[in-house]
Amino acid sequence: SDNTKDAIAAGLKAPDALNKVWDINLAEGGPIKKDKLWFFTSGRDWGVYQYIANSFYRYGPQAGQQTIDDARISSGMFRLTGRIQDKHKIAGYLDRIRKFRGHENSAPAGYAIAGEATDIRAPKQYYTSEIKYTGTITSRFLLESGFAINNESYSLTPLDPSSVPGLPTSGINPLPTTALNIPKRDTILQTAYDAYDGGVYYREPIRKTLMTAASYVTGSHNIKLGAQWGFGYFLRQRRETADLVQLYRSGVPAQVIIHNTPQSNQSNMNADLGIYLQDSWNLGRITINPGVRFEHFNSSIQGSSNLPGRFVPFRTFTDRKNVPNWNDISPRFGFAWDIQGNGKTALKVGAGKYMRAYSSGFADAYDPNFYTSATLTWNDANADNIAQGGINYLADGTRVPCVYQTAGCEIDFSTLPTTFGVKPPVSFASDIRRPFQYEMNASLQREIVGGTSMTLSYVRRDYRNIDRKSTRLN
Repeated sequence: SDNTKDAIAAGLKAPDALNKVWDINLAEGGPIKKDKLWFFTSGRDWGVYQYIANSFYRYGPQAGQQTIDDARISSGMFRLTGRIQDKHKIAGYLDRIRKFRGHENSAPAGYAIAGEATDIRAPKQYYTSEIKYTGTITSRFLLESGFAINNESYSLTPLDPSSVPGLPTSGINPLPTTALNIPKRDTILQTAYDAYDGGVYYREPIRKTLMTAASYVTGSHNIKLGAQWGFGYFLRQRRETADLVQLYRSGVPAQVIIHNTPQSNQSNMNADLGIYLQDSWNLGRITINPGVRFEHFNSSIQGSSNLPGRFVPFRTFTDRKNVPNWNDISPRFGFAWDIQGNGKTALKVGAGKYMRAYSSGFADAYDPNFYTSATLTWNDANADNIAQGGINYLADGTRVPCVYQTAGCEIDFSTLPTTFGVKPPVSFASDIRRPFQYEMNASLQREIVGGTSMTLSYVRRDYRNIDRKSTRLN
């Protein structure tokens, strides 16, 4: 079926459409050494190539052709499981993913993007790995320990000019020599064209986790003591062609969006630690489940130096530790009662405190080194379709922008804040605490007939410490 007739009559030149789709899977597993070592592996390659609505190439032999968003994922996993004597098991696992998009549509919602302005999303290291030991020390004592790494690093880059006939091949330069290297948007016509407006963006989030737990099980009494420690970092880097995006109104130059690139920042998650003790007592028709968890969270901001750009100077940022440094106690309790003693009617009650999960987000909010932009007036005086002008910085840090509407200066910097490119120093209030919630629940469960039951339940959640407080530093 085709439902695009009315949309085409209203101005749609070409709809979204499927170009091709595929999915190939292979898997194999079995023993390597009987009763000692086993393996399992699988591979998958699948993709969806789709035409982008109202997206066409503007230059070269491809001019006029509709853009295809070529998305493809290739993944492979491998697992080894080894048995040592009868009581010990070690398992290792690796899952590697390669997600690629050769023409990703990154235009603002509602914009028609040209083929040359799409971006490439490519993986660098995208994997999950884990190794775990399990030991049945005695018939009642179980020991577990493991380590895992999650890495989701990838990059977004402009389309390689050499892959598009008709585009210049000068690459990514601080100041391009041709208008076709500069990303552009028309805010009236709602079009994005000539180049991807995000430049080169690289992100590297890595989380590592250690865990260990010991369980003592008797049947009527089960106790478990364990710990989980997560740590890692989040690195982001950006650089852009011309450090700006040129804006037009129905084809007429109007403004530029300037950025504080090149820019690089990193936040560290030093500890996301939980140490817990839980117990389960079966006392006839009553089961009691008490537990307590100590939680420690600590993150920091990594100091760094950023090279100067077209609109920002060389910038140095120092380390900031304990952003934040929290310690919390989370008690939990559960109760179950077999009312009739025949296992058909149960009353269950539970209450617990649960802390909000964090990685690097809290530290990011207080990092003065961040990616930002400003919108300024642009008058293309020499009609070369290149926004000319920049800012010089003296040795003492004094900012000296070019003089607007003089030769070589088409950007009006008079409205640009003096703090552009660096967030004013802000810290969180000294009494800020980690957000959490109390959860309370009660339920009544009744077996109606064999295999069928009915449950009536009530759950209440109270959210606490959800207002973040900030204080500007002098």
